[in-house]
Amino acid sequence: MYHLVVAQIDMEIYNTPSDHSQCKPLGKLLSVIIPTYNMQDYLPRCVQSLLSAHKKELLEIIVVNDGSKDNSLNIALGYAEKYPDSMVVVDKENANYGSCINAGINVATGKYIKILDADDCYDTEALDEVLSYLVDVDVDLVITDFVRVYANGKQSLKSYHLQPNTVLDYSQIRFQSEVFKLWMHSAAYRLDNLRKLNYHQTEHISYTDVEWTFLPMVTVNTAYYIKVPLYRYTLGREGQTVDPKVVAVKFGDNVKCTMSMIKSYVDFIMLGDKGAFEQNGFKFNNEENLEMLEKKLLRRIKTIYKFYLVKNRKIDLKELNEMDVFMKEVSPRLYSLSNQFVVSSPAFPYHFVKSWRKNGNSRRFNLMIMLYRLLKYHKL
Repeated sequence: MYHLVVAQIDMEIYNTPSDHSQCKPLGKLLSVIIPTYNMQDYLPRCVQSLLSAHKKELLEIIVVNDGSKDNSLNIALGYAEKYPDSMVVVDKENANYGSCINAGINVATGKYIKILDADDCYDTEALDEVLSYLVDVDVDLVITDFVRVYANGKQSLKSYHLQPNTVLDYSQIRFQSEVFKLWMHSAAYRLDNLRKLNYHQTEHISYTDVEWTFLPMVTVNTAYYIKVPLYRYTLGREGQTVDPKVVAVKFGDNVKCTMSMIKSYVDFIMLGDKGAFEQNGFKFNNEENLEMLEKKLLRRIKTIYKFYLVKNRKIDLKELNEMDVFMKEVSPRLYSLSNQFVVSSPAFPYHFVKSWRKNGNSRRFNLMIMLYRLLKYHKL
């Protein structure tokens, strides 16, 4: 049994790699991190969707207040006072989404760990079913379905074509399209694995949720699919980071996040070559894992180049140029492979990145991009 934890985090200490040997021993079955910034209107629904579970004694609900200026912290503390055996509250200075995940991992005690955004919620009945399965499951990755909930009331289910309720060999499914593109809403990891990996998300920027299904995937040898719609993903909220208008304004954060992922990929290879993971009893750095990371990263890198060079031709390319130079310096292999990116039609595949690097101001390059935009040959 444990009690309310309210941690005022010293950011200078917090931004250094954690010594996880000092963490509390594992206690709960599932830790759920709720990153929270000015979410007073949504946080009660979010937390209540967890506390309403019949098996809430198996849950550790970690609300990480990211320097909110509204009443979010007081709401979280109110729940923690009422449910001290289920709630943990971390209060810290604002450092954006990734810092909340890092803080949550630092204090978590569950066997498994999952993320729930404060403006979303869980299906309580599905949560009870998931917890029932997890009692007897011992795997590295737990996959569940999620539901997109739109502002107009429409809903759409995202499920996976996997054998449910059985232990899966991840090496047999890692390149299956829907697993390869796994959404963060569907993924829960074994906490101990993340700590052995010394997993740490990028801070001070948005869109780092994509990191949740990047580097942690190398820790996965076994997976378990529970075919229930656990996560309810709310779309259409004003100011939401996935709002196209917000994405356009803050796309630079996507670039910074991608650069961070490139660096973590390069660092991962270097640490593996030095045998760092074997010292922890893991063999993360195998050919299949490297291939998976490389393919995931190239897919994201291509999206960045398409956004700047094809979809939004009038925006400043400063951030793209910075990423291009950075990638050439730290990973010549990724840089070379990105020359093969094409916008394709049945007749005219065009190596747009290679052509841009050669002469992005040329008349030919601009005419070709204009052609693809007009004919909608590019796949965005």
